[in-house]
Amino acid sequence: MKPSKTLTALLLSSVLLSGCGENSGTSYIIRVMNLFFPKTPNIAKQTTWKEEVQLQDGTRIWVRRTVVGKAHQDMMNGPGRGEYRVSAYRLEVVDSAGLPPPPVWESKWLDIVIDRDKDGTWYVVVTPVNTKGWHDISPKYLYAQFKAINGKWQQVEIDPALDERTANLEPRFRAGKMPESVPLYDKPLSKIWGYSSPVVDEQYHSVDLDLH
Repeated sequence: MKPSKTLTALLLSSVLLSGCGENSGTSYIIRVMNLFFPKTPNIAKQTTWKEEVQLQDGTRIWVRRTVVGKAHQDMMNGPGRGEYRVSAYRLEVVDSAGLPPPPVWESKWLDIVIDRDKDGTWYVVVTPVNTKGWHDISPKYLYAQFKAINGKWQQVEIDPALDERTANLEPRFRAGKMPESVPLYDKPLSKIWGYSSPVVDEQYHSVDLDLH
C-alpha cells in the first residue's frame, strides 16, 4: 500500500514544522510512516513438525505436518496486530507402524482426524478454519471425509459413526513456533504451553454432526 500524495505532503510538513534538525526530522517521519504503514510481522511462511498419532485400534504412527501461510497486518488496530492466513495444510505419514502408508494429504482445510476404517482404508476428516468455498464440498456439515482409494484421496459421504469422534491430530498451532516433535504424552499441547496456549474452538476438538 503506497501513501497518497496528501498524506506524504502532511508527513513532510510535519517534519519541517518540527524544527528539530535533519536527524530528528528523519526519525520523526519514520515513526509516523510506521504508524500509518506498519510492517508485516516477520513470521515463518511454513511451519513443520512431527507428531505421534494414535489410531482407533490403538496403533501408534508418526506423521509430518506442515502449515503454509502468511502473516497479514491489521492496520486498523495498529502495529503488532493481525492474523496468520493459512493457504495449505499438509499431512504425511512418515512411520506407519508397518501398515501400508497413505498418500500425502494436502488441502486448505484443517485435518483433525487420520485413521483407517474397518476395511483398512485410510481416511482423513477435515473442517474449515475459513468457510469460504466450504459449502461446495460439504453443504450440510462442518466436516468432510476423504479416503485413500487407488492411491488418491477421494471425498466420500461422511460416516455417521464419526459423530462425536475425538480429534487425534493436535488442533493447537503457532506459526514458526511448533515443537520439532510432538509425542502422545505431550498432547494436548496446552499441557506444555499452559496459560499461553491458543484457545481452540470445540469444532476442532471433535467431530460434531449434530445427530443426537
